[in-house]
Amino acid sequence: MKSIKHQIFIDFDDCLIDTKSLEKDYFNVFAEFGIPLKKVEESYKLAKEMGVYKINNHLRFLKDAHRTVPVRKITARLTNVLRRADNYTFKDTKPFLAWLGQKGLKPTLISRGDKKVQTHKIASSGLGNFFEKIRTTEERKKSGCLKRAKVSVHE
Repeated sequence: MKSIKHQIFIDFDDCLIDTKSLEKDYFNVFAEFGIPLKKVEESYKLAKEMGVYKINNHLRFLKDAHRTVPVRKITARLTNVLRRADNYTFKDTKPFLAWLGQKGLKPTLISRGDKKVQTHKIASSGLGNFFEKIRTTEERKKSGCLKRAKVSVHE
């Protein structure tokens, strides 16, 4: 009889952490520096249209639209928001992941986004130890994570 190995893949953003609240706090950083929300949202959209959101692209577009952007100060504040990713985990996230561990299951975490930002968020969330592997991708679709894990992907 052939043994079948099952793999469990869990997405990070919007599944384990409240990305909407994180994003709101992220955008509030810009408001602290007097930058209108509309300009922040427009430049954010432009940055995302380049593929994966990258803070440097966002700040560049924002600076084009709003001349007085204190890039270093904003970057430092945004980094502080990301350092608090553990504040954004859903209340049932850690109990669920602990339950999986009690069942002997070590899932793989998948996430799409800027590798540096995603790695930082995952590390500061305190969730990394619950996973056997962590896969991030900057590709347009998360299926890139699965392909590298040698999983059959049907799109």
